[in-house]
Amino acid sequence: MGSGVVVNNHAADAFLAEALACLQALDFSIEMGFREHTNRESNAVAHKLAQIGFNFGSPQFWVENVPGEATGLVERD
Repeated sequence: MGSGVVVNNHAADAFLAEALACLQALDFSIEMGFREHTNRESNAVAHKLAQIGFNFGSPQFWVENVPGEATGLVERD
């Protein structure tokens, strides 16, 4: 398991921010060796991590754990 956030301060709009997030997620998943796809309904954890990410000034990554605020969501997914 792994998770992370990257603050994209240079995204001109929401569409570009989402595109950058997708690219960064794919890069991270390849680096972690992930090969499975998750469905759209399992997006609650990603949404919470995005909210938490606004509090960081630099990229943050977690391997084998997630921030406490997202733990309950991981257990539900």
